[in-house]
Amino acid sequence: AFNAQQKLEIQRLKDENEFLNRVLRTLMHVVQMNIEEELQMKGIQRTFSAPLPLESEL
Repeated sequence: AFNAQQKLEIQRLKDENEFLNRVLRTLMHVVQMNIEEELQMKGIQRTFSAPLPLESEL
């Protein structure tokens, strides 16, 4: 019973983690779009199409 309960908890945490990852990716996309809009409004255009790095990759 304890093992089954642990498996359920692990699955719940995996589902929650995937949801939070989707939220984070969406927020990063929105931030990236806003940065690109601001740069274009200032007349500074990016010369490459690679996505901006995540903060954890810096």
